[in-house]
Amino acid sequence: MNNLNFNDPTCLKTLFTDSPIGVAFCDKKGGFIKANDAFCHIVGYTQAELSQRTYREITHPDDLAFDDSMIKALLDEEIDHYEMNKRYIHKMGGAVWIKLTVYSIWKDDGFGYFVAYVVPLINGERLKAQYNAKNKVTIRPTISLLEFWRDNWKTLIPLVFVLLSGVIVGYGRLEARNDAQDISISEIKTELKIELKNLNESLKEIKDILKSGS
Repeated sequence: MNNLNFNDPTCLKTLFTDSPIGVAFCDKKGGFIKANDAFCHIVGYTQAELSQRTYREITHPDDLAFDDSMIKALLDEEIDHYEMNKRYIHKMGGAVWIKLTVYSIWKDDGFGYFVAYVVPLINGERLKAQYNAKNKVTIRPTISLLEFWRDNWKTLIPLVFVLLSGVIVGYGRLEARNDAQDISISEIKTELKIELKNLNESLKEIKDILKSGS
């Protein structure tokens, strides 16, 4: 690790120029600053042509609203990156399904640029993306477990206690019956099914509550 130097031109060339993954840098308004050969191949435009365009001009209209909202969230520093499946409009006119990951890079004096990583979707992934688009299913921005807990802890704490109490009560009931030596294997299975059903119902309630609050 001590010999790894990211300032080495050879290292940078491998990570960007020769990368099989599409990589593009955009300014605050979404204009392309620089893109590697893989990205140019995916969208069909040359580097020079991209420098005269923004990401919005090559994005499918149906995917713009979510993309724009995530860019705004990046600029407002609400998130540090996001992922989504979307369509670019190829230079030749067809739609190209890709998986997009975008990061915001900040400097000491403020916003620096966006960096986008693009991987074409193939076979089943493309079909799933098409289904999601048809049914208005989108990928939510990625957040860490710590952020999720921070934003929802007031709701989660009582629900966690409910879940734990249910498990403890169920386990205690099984222990009591086991001590009395009047419980069979089939009865244990029945009790466990009941507890699992209760647990699944509780988890469903948690999901519904979190959905309603999002």
